[in-house]
Amino acid sequence: MEPTKPKLPSEAIELYNDFIHGEISRRAFMEGMQRLAGGLAAATVINALMPNYALGQQVSRTDDRIKATYETVPSPRGNGSIKGYLVRPISADTRSETVTKLPGVIVVHENRGLNPHIEDIARRFALANFMAFAPDGLTSLGGYPGDDYKGGQMFNKIEKSKMSEDMVAAAMWLKSRPDCTGKIGATGFCYGARPPICWQCGWEPTWRQRRRSMAVLPPQRTSRKLRRRSWCIRGSSTRDWQRRGRLTIRL
Repeated sequence: MEPTKPKLPSEAIELYNDFIHGEISRRAFMEGMQRLAGGLAAATVINALMPNYALGQQVSRTDDRIKATYETVPSPRGNGSIKGYLVRPISADTRSETVTKLPGVIVVHENRGLNPHIEDIARRFALANFMAFAPDGLTSLGGYPGDDYKGGQMFNKIEKSKMSEDMVAAAMWLKSRPDCTGKIGATGFCYGARPPICWQCGWEPTWRQRRRSMAVLPPQRTSRKLRRRSWCIRGSSTRDWQRRGRLTIRL
């Protein structure tokens, strides 16, 4: 019988949400949990709130159905370059004499960098017959540090406009690869789910200024042509408060 986590109070979830998004300090979070639960109960709740990437993993890093590499992409308009995790299904490279072109998906991380969960998302896309690239917006500071809290602190030190340009550079690199069909989409979580980020990654550079202005408008106010060319969906897992995301597909 699988172990079950304790039911989490909504106040604890909100407190964690404020903490992980940088609105309160670690000390304020710990003190708030002590007031809410107290003593050993607080430690239990905190442990339940923290993500368990090993438990949540769906596709192993060593899965023989995928081919995964880390690639560095030039980003002259951003921070100079951005490193990311590229994943393709192994069958696309072995089932015929020539490499099979696949549609691409950019997987944009949360406000903590390219953590194991985002890499797992990229591997899931590969098994769905896409080629996925998950860029690390923390590349200019050395990359994801292996700890979400430290990653969040690093994230806040990077100029967001340059990080956005890094994501666009990653998308255009993926789009132009010879093993890509030239059609790409973008999925994002937290920071990456913001409409401008998804739209920037899912459209050509010539649309850059237009998509920035259109992304914040409700669909009924966008042009009919623009609505025909793209669609967005909001999705979530069972832990909606932690895994809320948006997917933009270029048709």
